[in-house]
Amino acid sequence: IPLATLNKWLNPSDKAPNPSAENLIAIREAFNISIDWLLTGEGLREPVPAYVVEVLSRLTRWMQSSIGTAALNANRLDVVRPEGDSFLPEYGPNDLFIIDRTEKIPPQDQICMLSFGGMTGFRRLIHQADGSILLTAPNPATPPWRVAPDEIASKLLMHGLVVAAVKVFS
Repeated sequence: IPLATLNKWLNPSDKAPNPSAENLIAIREAFNISIDWLLTGEGLREPVPAYVVEVLSRLTRWMQSSIGTAALNANRLDVVRPEGDSFLPEYGPNDLFIIDRTEKIPPQDQICMLSFGGMTGFRRLIHQADGSILLTAPNPATPPWRVAPDEIASKLLMHGLVVAAVKVFS
């Protein structure tokens, strides 16, 4: 691609014809840039490698078979790392949690991402017989935190439920 042509494409005030499909492919190959990102400026800048697409496809199929297709809404799902040491040794810094973003406190015990006591993190939410909620973590150095029934609405802010965990072994 001549430099003058490339400069015309980069400068929106110039009236350059759009790049041909062959030129777009050449730019993608040369710079490892997604064609979608190149054309619109949106989405991922770098193309997702084929093996990542395959792994994500398998993970999606597994999640659909485990929790049902109706329960999965791609607009509500996030992939996050459990930061800090509260979930050690069960989950480490390379593991991933897939969360379903919701503000609803689950009716049964579940690992959740929430804000409480001035901090945000993951805790197992355990309903107690007296109506309180106990927030626990697997790490014995992380003390449990009890939220009284009348404080639940004001002291707990739900960010999401963990619907899957991906354990990374290497």
